[in-house]
Amino acid sequence: MTRTRTSRPLSACKWLLCLLALSACSRLEIGDMEEKGQQTPATDTLSIAEALSVAEALKAEQGKEVVVAGYYVGFVNGTALSNVVWAQSLEKANTNLLLADDPTLYDEDKSLPVELSTARGIRSQLNTFDNPALFRQRLLIRGTVSPYFGVNGLKSVTAWRLTGDDEWEEQDQQDKDDDGPEGEGDNPAPQPDTGEGDKPQPVVTGLPRILPTGSARRGR
Repeated sequence: MTRTRTSRPLSACKWLLCLLALSACSRLEIGDMEEKGQQTPATDTLSIAEALSVAEALKAEQGKEVVVAGYYVGFVNGTALSNVVWAQSLEKANTNLLLADDPTLYDEDKSLPVELSTARGIRSQLNTFDNPALFRQRLLIRGTVSPYFGVNGLKSVTAWRLTGDDEWEEQDQQDKDDDGPEGEGDNPAPQPDTGEGDKPQPVVTGLPRILPTGSARRGR
């Protein structure tokens, strides 16, 4: 008589090992994407050339979608802009961030608040509790200029990315090339002062008539 083997259910320990293996595979795939330069969700190819500075964004028209460049300098811990934390969040995911034109600027009046909503995974990607390496980095963020903490801020963020020093150097060089060489354009180089500009020029009257060559009268 032939006995038929029946499969035994996996033990709880084996199920746990399987789950850990799947989780490790998922983390590996995300790491591989980052190493290959592929962008994670909610990031995008944003141009430095189109970006506003923080100072410009604070004066921009509300309701307009813009790209802003700035350094991640802190966040607002509460409902008032006066409750600023000039550091990364150590307790929980921050729901907003502050951008500044200078990484060492600690002035809420010159900082742009950016709302980190849960849509598109923005909060999970940009809060410094989960992503401490973003603190003091220079970012490009696209969003809509809206009232936030009583000032201009960015809401409805749709894309963001980190920038590098080499990108800014290339853009600075491009701006210089577009302006042209010194002395051209709207601001020509000043001419050296010869000291003759203030001297009165003599007025000459009764100039003799100059005849064409060969037409002068012969002498008597």
